[in-house]
Amino acid sequence: MRLFATPSRGQLESQLETLKQRLLQPILGKISEPGLANALTLAANEAAALAWYTGFPMLVFPTLFEEKITTAWKHWLRQQQIWSLAA
Repeated sequence: MRLFATPSRGQLESQLETLKQRLLQPILGKISEPGLANALTLAANEAAALAWYTGFPMLVFPTLFEEKITTAWKHWLRQQQIWSLAA
């Protein structure tokens, strides 16, 4: 007997994808550099994958998303500095 209805795996995956897109789209909307957009999208996907392996993906995803996006952005900026010094 189930007292509480819990979302199925498919529903949870869909909810996580929706949340990922809701958080990512405003960021990508401000970026014109395809390389950075790709790096941030990969970071968001990695955060979603890591969140999925926890017991509470919807709870931990926003924090993982923020950490991964920040790290990817800083890495991209550092790479741009290195390339500008080499040019």
